[in-house]
Amino acid sequence: MRTQALSTAYSELGCNFTQPNALYQGATKYWEREQCATVIIVAGIETLLCEAGFDALALRSSLVVTGEGRIDEQSMQGKVPWGVAKHAPHTPVIAIAGGVQGDRSTLACQMGLVRIYEANYRQRPPHEIGRYCREDLEYIAVRAAKEFLQDCKASAD
Repeated sequence: MRTQALSTAYSELGCNFTQPNALYQGATKYWEREQCATVIIVAGIETLLCEAGFDALALRSSLVVTGEGRIDEQSMQGKVPWGVAKHAPHTPVIAIAGGVQGDRSTLACQMGLVRIYEANYRQRPPHEIGRYCREDLEYIAVRAAKEFLQDCKASAD
């Protein structure tokens, strides 16, 4: 019922309710139509990184590690790893995700990441993930650190 009402409201504003960011688009069009305000939409990650002074911290870092529950094609529409990589253009950024859908190398390149690691590297079934998540995350974090240090050593030689 609520979804149908939202869909109808968005249609009246000329928005497709099923498109990404439909809520933002609809709100913007509503406020502009009502001439109540000029609306500027900012992704949550943009605000968070700005408030934390992340850009300056990234410049002083050798590596930035970020995470996400799932990385896929939609990750470039404002998810944390995309925002972090965007704000750390001069620092290598790796992401550790619970799951990855798609080619990791392609996604990493599109998002500005050096690499994407999948915490569920053993492809455990959903009912086992919780039981082994700490062990798997620790293993993948150590692997990521070792590979980063190996890359640094190789580039110094």
